[in-house]
Amino acid sequence: MHLKAEFNAIVDGTDGDTLLQPVTAHFLNTVLVCKGGVEGKVGVKGKTVSLEVTTAGARLEDLIRISAKGKEPPLVGDVNLHTKFVIPPGKQDIDRKLRLDGEFRVQKAQFKSVEIQQKLQTLSRRGRGITANKGNEDVASDFRARFNLKNSVMKISKLTFSVPGAVIGLEGTYGLQSEQLDFHGALQLQAKVSQTTTGFKSFLLKAVDPLFKRGKTGTVLPLNVTGTREHPSFRVDIRRALLRK
Repeated sequence: MHLKAEFNAIVDGTDGDTLLQPVTAHFLNTVLVCKGGVEGKVGVKGKTVSLEVTTAGARLEDLIRISAKGKEPPLVGDVNLHTKFVIPPGKQDIDRKLRLDGEFRVQKAQFKSVEIQQKLQTLSRRGRGITANKGNEDVASDFRARFNLKNSVMKISKLTFSVPGAVIGLEGTYGLQSEQLDFHGALQLQAKVSQTTTGFKSFLLKAVDPLFKRGKTGTVLPLNVTGTREHPSFRVDIRRALLRK
């Protein structure tokens, strides 16, 4: 991958510590701006890379390409990102000792999988109470979250994923090595449960509409996301919804 970087560096000739103020890195269609340094600590062998990384209007697929070995990016979109980036000294691989602490927002994201995009189209229509299939819609998704990476485990909080008519809020973990997902939260729909289907089934569901309503939201369903990156499992936790009442 072609990388172009411009930087100002101040090197301490007595110990080799280097301050970077700033580094501007260009790759593919993305620009990252980094400020920090490579510095040693008293009593610790080696040096620590510590940077503040920001980007605005970058491409999500570019960031996935440099972080997922040999994996084709599953989705594309515009991303704004701010994170602390720390690599402590040691013999571990970088992906095991890398630490991140920050937040991101992805706008107008679209999955490359036709199957996933069709499911999102269905979710958006049902979330708005539209049961008729009106053909393909250009449904884009928005993501927002805080994240913390340590020991190859990404902890994600305040994760929101939205399409027209539906919002998913989740918290949980993702293992970079295992690719295991463990997230819990809720799915909010503009429509009532009974409005997401038609006919006799819709008539029966009107009785349970009040069970899944919270405030002005049409439907709130507790949601669990488990499995792996390649084979995620989405499950609505009806029991948790009933206990909440």
